[in-house]
Amino acid sequence: MAKGSGSGKTPERLVEYINKAIAEKGQKALEIEVGLSTSMISRYKRGIGEPTASTLQKFADYFGVSVWELRGDDFSLELNKMSTSYETSNGTISENIDIDSINGETKKTLLRLSKDLLLDILSRATGSPKEEKQYVVSLNIENGKLVGATARPIAENETDTNAGTASNRDPDKPVRSKATNKNDKRKTN
Repeated sequence: MAKGSGSGKTPERLVEYINKAIAEKGQKALEIEVGLSTSMISRYKRGIGEPTASTLQKFADYFGVSVWELRGDDFSLELNKMSTSYETSNGTISENIDIDSINGETKKTLLRLSKDLLLDILSRATGSPKEEKQYVVSLNIENGKLVGATARPIAENETDTNAGTASNRDPDKPVRSKATNKNDKRKTN
């Protein structure tokens, strides 16, 4: 089954948020605001089915929290165990995390969450909702370590034909985006 339709488990934190919202405003109000059917809300409140990324974002927007907050992953505990440092300079966030010491699924999750974190930071910093702008997000991996991540808005005349989404690309391969502006021949890694 596809995500969101029954496979996997609804994050416990999301279940808590849903049940609290239903207790305060009623299930119908939640369904209307989030744009999901009665059956999907019922399934999620019982912890059945893993919401898609877009559904998680709808809930995050409704509750006014980040997707990370809703996921309530034990993944954040894993990050706390790793040697992690953040430096901000010209929009760059550096993390010293040994990618080679992380298994496949956790690695995919780390890369996806790194992208989500960057987009969340960008939306808060610019005051724009995430859906109003699209960004090219680059995660820089050197010698098996995630050494940096950058994000920039996609220009109107630019296409991002080589990049895959976090869900459909191999996390071990760098995302490369080439600007279509003829004066800018740089590649973003």
